[in-house]
Amino acid sequence: MADAHPLIQPPAQAGRPGLHAMYGAADTKLKVEQLSFFYGKKQALKDVTFQIPEKRITAIIGPSGCGKSTLLRVFNRMYDLVPAAYATGSALLDGEDIVTTRKLLELRQKVG
Repeated sequence: MADAHPLIQPPAQAGRPGLHAMYGAADTKLKVEQLSFFYGKKQALKDVTFQIPEKRITAIIGPSGCGKSTLLRVFNRMYDLVPAAYATGSALLDGEDIVTTRKLLELRQKVG
């Protein structure tokens, strides 16, 4: 029998659809808040906010050039290898901020 609980509604953002987990979903594994990414002066991601529950299948879909691969690179901190590339906001993996962590080997083992 399907879960009859309604979706949890996050605060509305002007012109943007809400991305949220269903009621009773697993604990949050990855929580992204106001994440923006820049290649120098060019902004590739703007204020991305969503949550991924633990032990659930999640798909990131969209047209070519919308930032899917850039978002995955942020999760693994692969942008550290690109001069002048940086992220703002937060992406918490098990409560630790990916954007500011210095434990890159541990992060990449977890994310990979």
